[in-house]
Parts: sequence; structure tokens; C-alpha cells
Amino acid sequence: MESASADLQVFAEVAVAFAGFSALVSVIGRRPGGDDPRADSLRLRILVETALIVVVFSLLPIALAKFPLSELAVWRISSSVFILTGAIGSVINARRLRGQSSLMTLADRITLWLAWPLDIGQFSFLIVVASGFWPDQSSAFYFAALYANLVMSALMFMRVAGSVLSQTEE
Repeated sequence: MESASADLQVFAEVAVAFAGFSALVSVIGRRPGGDDPRADSLRLRILVETALIVVVFSLLPIALAKFPLSELAVWRISSSVFILTGAIGSVINARRLRGQSSLMTLADRITLWLAWPLDIGQFSFLIVVASGFWPDQSSAFYFAALYANLVMSALMFMRVAGSVLSQTEE
């Protein structure tokens, strides 16, 4: 678990960087005449939430490892909580997106289309870990789920930056 701790911390740091840079880009790049500000706010919110998921679930196994649990138990508990949180978040985001679908541009729809397979992959990896199906590869599957979330953060970062920066080029 010790070698995984350093890798988990790197995932958390990268996610924080995405969230921080996107907030900076959105503040600096805010100009009149671009996309609806509600759409920009929605994009930024989804990005920050996705990045925070990576941060929290990168640090959860490190915290759980401090308890008298086996390494497998740490990965299984972390995955189970990750699945529950992800499922709740997916329902909330689906409702949020459905309610604001009129604000979505083609680029937003493409970004979401690219993110869905990552979301499905993430849940698949976590289910393998939580079920104990392949115990000797638990950390690898957990890292794959985190990586899928990090890629979703990167997609949302590109969408936020693209939206905000396109306003400054006019």
C-alpha cells in the first residue's frame, strides 16, 4: 500500500490542478458575447465536481490504510464508496443536464459523448474491485477508475477553456 500512496497523491494533485486552472481560466476569460453564462457555470461546476471526486477517492485508500484493515479490504471499501458516490453523482448530473439541455452546444454534446464510455469503464473497474473478483489486481483496477475520472476532468477542462477562451478571440 505504501507504493500506491505516492501514486494516489499524484492523482489528487493533478485533479486539484485541473480544478484550479479552470477556475482561473473562467475568471480571466469571462467576456460579454460568448456562451450563456449559465452554460459556462454548468461546465465549471461539473469539472470541479469531477476533480474533487478524484481528490477524495485518491486520498480515501490512504486514510483507510491507517486502520487495521487488509490491503484488499482497503481497495474494496474504497471502491464500494466510490461506486455509491458515483451513482448518486451520475443521477444528479443527468437531472442537471436534462434541465439545461437547451444551453448545450455541439461541443458540449461531443464532450459528454466522449465521457460516457469513461464513466461506464470507471464503474466496471470499481465493480471488479468491490466484488473481489480479481483480488491481486485490485489496486490496478482502482487506479484505472481514477484515471478514467481524471480523463473526464481533462475533457471538461478543455471544454471550459475552449468556451471561455473562444470568447476572448472575438
